[in-house]
Amino acid sequence: MSPALAQLPSLFLVGNNLLLKYFHDFYEFISGIILRSNGIGICGAKEAKIGEFMKAIVSDCYEENDQKVFVEIFTKLDQAAEKKFSKIFLDLAPGDRQSLLIAIDQEANDHQKSKKADEPEHYFTLTKQLTLWGYFISEPGSTKALRYLPIPGGYEGCAPYKKGDKAWAQT
Repeated sequence: MSPALAQLPSLFLVGNNLLLKYFHDFYEFISGIILRSNGIGICGAKEAKIGEFMKAIVSDCYEENDQKVFVEIFTKLDQAAEKKFSKIFLDLAPGDRQSLLIAIDQEANDHQKSKKADEPEHYFTLTKQLTLWGYFISEPGSTKALRYLPIPGGYEGCAPYKKGDKAWAQT
C-alpha cells in the first residue's frame, strides 16, 4: 500500500477538507452505481446527492472503527479491480465496475453470514446500507421512488395492496 493510502484513516478522521471533498465525490460515484436512475423519472442516488449525506454521517456519527472500514473502500476496490481486471477501479469500464461491485456484494453477503459479533461490518455492506438509507430519506427518494402523501390521513390498519405498488414514505 502506498504511504499516501496508509495515511487515509488519520487524514479522514481529522477532517481534512480536500480529503473530505474526495470522499464526497467518490461516495457520490459509488452510490450512483449501487442505486442508478431508472430512466423513467425516478432518479438514482447520484442525482439525489447522497455523497454529501454519506460524508456527514461517516465523519460526524460513525465510531472510529466504522470510519476506518469506510476508508478501506478506496484500497479494497482498487485491489479487487487490479486482481480481476489489472486496472484501478476508477479506470474500469462501466460494465466492469458493475460486475465487480456485484461480486463484492456477494463477498459482503458471505462475510455477514460467517462474521463474529466483534468483527466489523464488510466495507461494502456499510456503503450499500448508507446509500439506501440516504436515498430513501432524500426528497427524490421519498417522493418519487416511494408513494408520498404530504398530509397524513387517518390510520388505516389494513390498506389494499396490489402487487408492484410502491412502498410508502414518511418524511
